Amino acid sequence: MTNTNINNQTSSNDIAIVEWEVISASVENSTPCSSNALTVLGTPNNLIVPEKAEDCPPFIAFCDGILKTAANMLKRLNNEDKQYFAIMRLSWQYALLRLKAQRKMGKRFSEIECLQGMRSDLIKPEEELPTPEEKKLTKEKIIKQQYNLSAKTAWQYELLYKHKALLNKTVKKAKKDDDLPTLGLAMKIYEEEKKKASDEYKEKQKNQAKHEENQLKLKAILNR
Repeated sequence: MTNTNINNQTSSNDIAIVEWEVISASVENSTPCSSNALTVLGTPNNLIVPEKAEDCPPFIAFCDGILKTAANMLKRLNNEDKQYFAIMRLSWQYALLRLKAQRKMGKRFSEIECLQGMRSDLIKPEEELPTPEEKKLTKEKIIKQQYNLSAKTAWQYELLYKHKALLNKTVKKAKKDDDLPTLGLAMKIYEEEKKKASDEYKEKQKNQAKHEENQLKLKAILNR
C-alpha cells in the first residue's frame, strides 16, 4: 500500500486526546528529518487512520512495514547520530498512527455482540430464520474470518479502546522511556495497573476483615 492510497481514506475524529496531540507535535518538531530517512521511510505527516475498521488492517500492515524498516536502519546507527533522531521521529509518527488504527478496530470489535453463539446483527424475524452457517458465527470466528486476527489480539485492541486513558498513558510512558508507543507497551501498562488495583483491593479486604474481627472481640468483651 502506498502513501497515496492511504491518504485517500476518510479522517476519523473519534479520538480527542489533547495531551497526546501535544506530545506528538513536540516529537514531530524536535528534529528535522534527513533527506535519506524521508526517501526510505516516506512522510507520515498527512496520513490519516481509515474511517472504517475493515480498512484498518492494511493501514496497520503498512505502518508495520515502515517501522520494521526503520528498526533495521536504527541498528546501524548510534543514538548520537542526527540520522538516528530523524528516523526515531518518523517511527514515532508511524507508531502513533498504528496505535490509533488498532484502537479504531477495538471500537469495532466492542460492538460485535453474540447471542447464544449467534451474531446479534444476524437475528432475523421468525419467518427468516438464520442459516446453520450464520448460527456458527461466534465473535471469535467473525474476527478471524473478517480480520484474520486471533482472539487475544482482538481483546487487546478492545482494551485499548475501552480504557480511554490507556492510549494517553502509553504515549507518556513511551516518551519518558525514549521508546515507541506500541500495543505491547499499552498492555504492559494495563497489566501493571490491574495488578496494582488487585493488590490494593486485597489489602482493603484484609484490613476490613481485621476490623470486623476486632469489633467482634470488643463486642464479646462488652457482653461479659
